[in-house]
Amino acid sequence: MRLGIRRAALFALAALAICTPAVTPAAGPEARAAGPVAKSTEVTYDHSDIYWPEGEDGWGIQLVQNSGTIFLTMFVYAAGGQATWTIGVLQHTGGEVFTGSLYQTTGGTSWLQQAFSNAGLVETPVGTARLEPSAPGVLDSGLRKFTYTVGTATIVKILKRQPLALANVSGTYGGTMNRTRTGCTNPLQNGTESAIAIGMDITQTGTEVSGQFAIIGGESCNFTGTYSQAGRFGRIEAEISCSGGETGILKLTDVLRYPWSIVAKLEQSYTPCSLVTGVLAGTRLP
Repeated sequence: MRLGIRRAALFALAALAICTPAVTPAAGPEARAAGPVAKSTEVTYDHSDIYWPEGEDGWGIQLVQNSGTIFLTMFVYAAGGQATWTIGVLQHTGGEVFTGSLYQTTGGTSWLQQAFSNAGLVETPVGTARLEPSAPGVLDSGLRKFTYTVGTATIVKILKRQPLALANVSGTYGGTMNRTRTGCTNPLQNGTESAIAIGMDITQTGTEVSGQFAIIGGESCNFTGTYSQAGRFGRIEAEISCSGGETGILKLTDVLRYPWSIVAKLEQSYTPCSLVTGVLAGTRLP
């Protein structure tokens, strides 16, 4: 086992804090984005990103999510071709569905003036919007179905996260993993485990990744594969070869790499078990 993985065990407890998401209350009334005070709602997915309908360059939307509230800005145009400032506030209604109202604003002072005045600002309700998975029961990290109604027009867009840059996830990490194993040849291995201490070494060059994934005090697996980017989220798909002779496929999805840490969803299929799913979080070693 590589030295970095052994050192990673020292950081496993520190990563426990990363595994526990914090719920941030909505901003005060001075922030238009806040809208109504957000309720403490169970939300299992982060929609914050820039999106666009593939093949429709120039049409875009930005979503910023805080717990069960999404503030959106649409980059769209009126019938005459002029850019139209459209915003919205969506509330979580369950099952990863968000609904709410759309508004258009006019009357602010020119953006070329040093001081902005909202004395003549007018906000007009113009319609409604709904955000949901691209297909029933499918929670794809890159695609969303966005339906909006303005007047008599109802428009449906399949939105794709817009990547701005390819993240680099290289590093040595120590942390924890929660996982559920099913279809194992040894029935005693089936079931859910929490707070498993793990270590990871990842080397990335462009879209190629390789490294080692290890359970501290247990098995270790070498992997080689590819990295791709969908908006803020990364994705690793790799072949694995483990210390006990097991082989299979490792997928890390919804990968978020911060300067000090990494978080991801885990999906693994290899010879002892037909499917392993879970989440992991790790602190990056200096």
